[in-house]
Amino acid sequence: MIARRIPMRNASKSRVVRLAKYLEDKKSSSRVQDVTITGCYSPDVEGAALEMMAVQAENRQAKSDKTYHLIISFREGERPDRDTITAIEKRFCENLGYGEHQRISVLHGDTENLHLHVAINKIHPETLRIHEPYYDYKTLARTCSQLEKEYGLEVDNHTSRNRGRPSVATSMEKAGGLESLTGWIQRNCLSDLQNAKSWKEFHHVCLENGLSLRARGNGFVFVSDKIHVKASSVDRGLSKKNLEMRLGSFEEYHENLVMPAKVYRRKPLARGHEKLWRAFQKEKAESSGNRQQIQEDRQKMFDSALQDFRLRNFLINQMTSGRVNKMILYYLSRKKLRQQARKDQWMDWLRETSRDKRNPQSSEALALLCSRKTSGREEGGYLSGIEKEPLGMPEVVTRKGTRIFSGNIRERDGRILIPNNPTPREIRELKYFAEKHLDKVAVHGDAELKGLFGVTGRKTQAVTKSQSKVRDMDSGMER
Repeated sequence: MIARRIPMRNASKSRVVRLAKYLEDKKSSSRVQDVTITGCYSPDVEGAALEMMAVQAENRQAKSDKTYHLIISFREGERPDRDTITAIEKRFCENLGYGEHQRISVLHGDTENLHLHVAINKIHPETLRIHEPYYDYKTLARTCSQLEKEYGLEVDNHTSRNRGRPSVATSMEKAGGLESLTGWIQRNCLSDLQNAKSWKEFHHVCLENGLSLRARGNGFVFVSDKIHVKASSVDRGLSKKNLEMRLGSFEEYHENLVMPAKVYRRKPLARGHEKLWRAFQKEKAESSGNRQQIQEDRQKMFDSALQDFRLRNFLINQMTSGRVNKMILYYLSRKKLRQQARKDQWMDWLRETSRDKRNPQSSEALALLCSRKTSGREEGGYLSGIEKEPLGMPEVVTRKGTRIFSGNIRERDGRILIPNNPTPREIRELKYFAEKHLDKVAVHGDAELKGLFGVTGRKTQAVTKSQSKVRDMDSGMER
């Protein structure tokens, strides 16, 4: 189990209503699995968020963010029951000093790891004072270790390796599967930049790689076409201070006669999928071709909504019902006006393409997603067999290629995954799904797990009295 705080450094972005909207977004039946509201009168998430916002508005002294966003993530395959998750959530909040504070807890199950989001109001509902748990990473690590022992969960590493933000390269490449400019420089020319003996030689290395170094603010940036990154984010030795200590005062380089041997182009980190990348680029270009007309239609709708919005706000302004009530009404008024435009993303396109087996790129997209699973952990229990009836379209495909079907049935690489310590209900649902879609179903796992599915020793044994064909995998059956 891992617990971490999601920083909300910008006070305007720490609006609890915005966070609650994201948490409750039901993109699939497997996403939002449970919702718990603590310390609020409203039984629904939006109402609770408005209550929390009203309490936050009563504290006018605090200038920092007023919402604490906590994520508790369980190891892959772990699915604690509701009572256990509730107890874990309560313990974390109490240890952080938020036991009496308002909070919204939402359990998400649409990724490899079951995880709990907790949106906590840092303003106490009675004292109206803000509470900031300093050195909270130590509290979170200690609580994780305690709860793992108490509830028999898999032990994780809670040693703080880097409390700072991950690098731009790490975040971008991990989340999107695309090579960042920072990562590209690190892999292609970092050593040459570090070995440069003069500014002229340094600039020459930059030009050979389609880069330029420019002074910006109090530091340097590398520029490639319209993309730029901080030089210090590539390597601390390339900060302005370190470079000028090594090469002297900064010297600009104006000669641009060097033909670059290599140039950064944003593309997938995984090689061998150029055809898939071209299909994505083509689809993205086609959608952007219609963008102008879409924007014009949207502008007309916006102008009409804006007139209505201004009228409502004028009426609200004439009220004398108090600052907090007005603030809530203004929020509801803005909510009606807001419109969001979805941005095309490589990873989202891969996930959507892999869902539909009718798409000719589906198999390749799914294989690429599966290749992103780099965990060295041993594979847990699973069911396998020969497909006799198509599995159908999954509700969700995760970033690592796990297909999630209705009822939270998970499949990856031809394996129907069995959660750790499955409940009798989960066993029944897995049996039914396997019997419906697979022939010659086999159980993979230890003796205890096989016993739960009706398999004993090395002999084949029926899982049910009817049509089940589950048998022990030790016989060497092929998938």
